[in-house]
Amino acid sequence: MRQAGVSRSTRVRAWLALSSALSWAARSPAVPEIKTNGCKLAKEPVLSTRRSARRGGTGYPSPVHPQSLAGWALSPRAVEAIREQMLNGTVRGDALLAQRDATIVSLQYGLAARNQEVWGLRWSSAYAHFAWITEVIRWGLLETSGKTALSTQRRTAIPTVLREDLEHWRQTLTDSGRPPREVDFIIPGNLTGAGYGVCDPATGAVHLSRSQTKTWSRTRFTPAVRAVVAQRPELARILGATPYALRRGGISLRLRTEDPQIVASECGTSLKMLSDHYSFPIEDLRHSEPKPADVEWRAARDALSNQHTRQRKPRRSVFARLADRRQTRDRRGV
Repeated sequence: MRQAGVSRSTRVRAWLALSSALSWAARSPAVPEIKTNGCKLAKEPVLSTRRSARRGGTGYPSPVHPQSLAGWALSPRAVEAIREQMLNGTVRGDALLAQRDATIVSLQYGLAARNQEVWGLRWSSAYAHFAWITEVIRWGLLETSGKTALSTQRRTAIPTVLREDLEHWRQTLTDSGRPPREVDFIIPGNLTGAGYGVCDPATGAVHLSRSQTKTWSRTRFTPAVRAVVAQRPELARILGATPYALRRGGISLRLRTEDPQIVASECGTSLKMLSDHYSFPIEDLRHSEPKPADVEWRAARDALSNQHTRQRKPRRSVFARLADRRQTRDRRGV
């Protein structure tokens, strides 16, 4: 209907009718194969309700197009491809910064957090199976209140994949002569030198400055996305993705199998915001059975690792394969 230019009001009425039918089916024993109202998990992407977003009467801002959904809410496969580019040091060639960048991606995707929430995380924030969001970095300043009333003073589950990445990052910092304290920020601001970042006078921990938080996307994340698109044509549609696509993708992935109320609470938002702004179908998983977010993420990482293993495996010569066949025939007495 969107591609055909149908007006927003007509689309909304059609959507409501479909949602009502699916809600009835989910409650009725007459349709046992339908367990939930899928409309709640497949909202069309509505980015803003400002006047600029209503231009042309469509209700959707001009930069957003249905074809860009893969880059609007990143899939586990896309996230792993981006991390790989960062770990390969394709941006600047610094191994420590490459590991830092990959950890930032894992944090924002695994916690489905906002940018400023990632910058404000300390090692003491990540405890056992949960991370506490209590501080944010806004405009280079450390604050205890976030974008919304639900942003801070909350906890969210830490996927096992993220927990392993954090352990690896902490060991990397220790091996580089920067053993982190519990009060230190997970993403320190002084990795490139003592004069960088902003020091928290209460703890002596150094967080990213306003300039560092503003330029990270442009200088680190975007080049990695472009490199992925150039090397992997199947992921070409993620071109233009921003770090916030990690949050959208992380939330959308969790909503495939988790209670929306729990997801809303742990991600610092409301059910209405989930429905209107964060519930997107994951492009790579449209035709697969829903699985827990941690399982899907692990599968994407394992698939990438297995792919590299197959590519590195040396291919035997034709003569070697023929010799193996002769030996097999001889053992069988053929």
